[in-house]
Amino acid sequence: MDRYIVKRDGKSYIENGELIKKTDIGYCGEAVDRLAKFEDMYELLVKNQDKISKELERLRYEGKTKSLEFKELMTRKLIESNMVVYFKINGIE
Repeated sequence: MDRYIVKRDGKSYIENGELIKKTDIGYCGEAVDRLAKFEDMYELLVKNQDKISKELERLRYEGKTKSLEFKELMTRKLIESNMVVYFKINGIE
């Protein structure tokens, strides 16, 4: 992955090139678009956690904890929750 933003002095970041442009209504450009995609992905992961939890609860209630569907959902929940943790560790939440 090409870096659009580089870390400067260990604390702050700076845009690496001409990838952010100021407009009358805000900012746009490739770096802004990429940030938006990361934010969308984070929101989707968090939203999916609730959805998966409800599905797992339903399967538990139905006594289907040994079913393939339950195991797949549990695996997905663990993977996606781990991804959310990585985002949070890096200050994205």
